[in-house]
Amino acid sequence: MLSRLTTTALAAISLCGLPTASALFNLTAPAPLASLGGDAGAGGRAAPCGGADARDRSSVAEWPVGGLDVAWSSAEAQAGWQINAVLLSDNDGGENGTDFASKNNLRTLYTTAAAGPFCLAKVHGIAEWVGQDAVLQVQQWTGNGNYFYACSAIKFIDGEAPASKCNVNAGKMFRG
Repeated sequence: MLSRLTTTALAAISLCGLPTASALFNLTAPAPLASLGGDAGAGGRAAPCGGADARDRSSVAEWPVGGLDVAWSSAEAQAGWQINAVLLSDNDGGENGTDFASKNNLRTLYTTAAAGPFCLAKVHGIAEWVGQDAVLQVQQWTGNGNYFYACSAIKFIDGEAPASKCNVNAGKMFRG
């Protein structure tokens, strides 16, 4: 009986597009780096990028300093989040391309209280980094002390934020 309920619950999660137990969140925008296992955007436990190589520049999102939407889907209702950026040139090695010792917080720490899609509208870039290769890191921590990470290859550019694709709905922001 319990196995049938578990199977039904996992099927419901996958039908909703939520991440499963191997990753508690999936980064959806900007385009995420693929993990070494090939699962793009899946938040994994390996810092700094959930198993993805932070040096991967196969898909680079241009990020206007005026802001860009950051979006993900989370299977964890109660979670804390931090949005960081690090210059790729600040790399002093590290197993997956950078140790993120010089990361900059793009968005203050905050928590969410519902599972599902979430979107932060117009997260500002760093003007001093225009034209330089950088990495966006989304970090999630859960009530049980686990940390999960996902990254995107980015390059800050001059300019205003494009129109946001985030929509406010009942206290959550959805990417439309």
